[in-house]
Parts: sequence; C-alpha cells; structure tokens
Amino acid sequence: MDFDFGSHGRRQTSIRVTSPSKGVLKVSATHATGNGGDSITSYQYSLNEGQWVKVAVRASESFRVSHLVPAQKCDVRLRSVNVLGTRASTKAESVTVV
Repeated sequence: MDFDFGSHGRRQTSIRVTSPSKGVLKVSATHATGNGGDSITSYQYSLNEGQWVKVAVRASESFRVSHLVPAQKCDVRLRSVNVLGTRASTKAESVTVV
C-alpha cells in the first residue's frame, strides 16, 4: 500500500507499508519532505484510530511496527513532523498483518 503526502516542489512523498514477517509491519518512505519543504525529523503512525506514536527516522529510512496480532486487520495512518510542525495525516489504509 502506498501513502501520498502530496507534492512539495518537484518531489513527491511515497510511503510503502508491508507485512514482511509474523506480527510485523514495515513502513518505508522515499522522497519525503515536511511542511514547506523542510526535512522531516520524524514520523508518527496510528493504528486503528489509536494514539499517535513517534518514530525518529530520516526521510529515506524505514521502520517496523512489531508485536501485532497475526491475521489482524489494521487501519494505518501516517504523518510527518519537522521543525515547522506536524503535517496532516494520510487517510486510513487497511493492512492485514501476516
């Protein structure tokens, strides 16, 4: 599944969410920028409309969400954070955990 944070100049942000192993989601970002084109300092994710969880990664890195229940369907939302603040989140996308 791909999430799109929208265009900033000529760069488009693409987020990929997969479930590569039992109980794990892997989230990868490419060409990411934050508000006004400033570098992203972290991401936040939310599962099933729950609390936002901060993940400190660079824009081109990936992170994992672990300890999830296998075969569980999760609604995932993402948002980026930089020095100017927090961007609006993506719409919820459903992923089934392996």
